[in-house]
Parts: sequence; structure tokens; C-alpha cells
Amino acid sequence: MQISKRSVHRLLEKLKDLDAVICFNRKGNTYYYIESFELEVSIKVKAISKNNTVKLYGGTFFDKKHFPASLWQ
Repeated sequence: MQISKRSVHRLLEKLKDLDAVICFNRKGNTYYYIESFELEVSIKVKAISKNNTVKLYGGTFFDKKHFPASLWQ
């Protein structure tokens, strides 16, 4: 997935802040929910020009104008 361990831990903490009960399975080397957890995800699709995109995480494209200029340097 090309994501750092620290990023995974930050995501897990955010999910826990939303009351998700998450544990780690050492044998399976994976995280799992202890109980049902509902998470609503919203995705916005917008056509943008190739000059205004950057490739992150092996295939996700983001519009440059929504991120600080320091990310592109």
C-alpha cells in the first residue's frame, strides 16, 4: 500500500477517536474490529487537468490547489 507504519498508527488513532474498537492479531499480522463499527465515507469526483495533479500512494491523484505549495517542492 506504500503507507508508513506511523501513518497506519495515526489512522488507527483517528478511528479509535470515532469509537472504533480495534485490536491487533499478531498471528495474522493484521488489525481488526472487536465489534461492529459504522463509518460513512464520502468521495468527490472532479475533472482536473494533468498539470494540476500529483501522484501519491501509488495511484491516488490530488488537486494541487488543495495542498500547501511546500508539498510540491
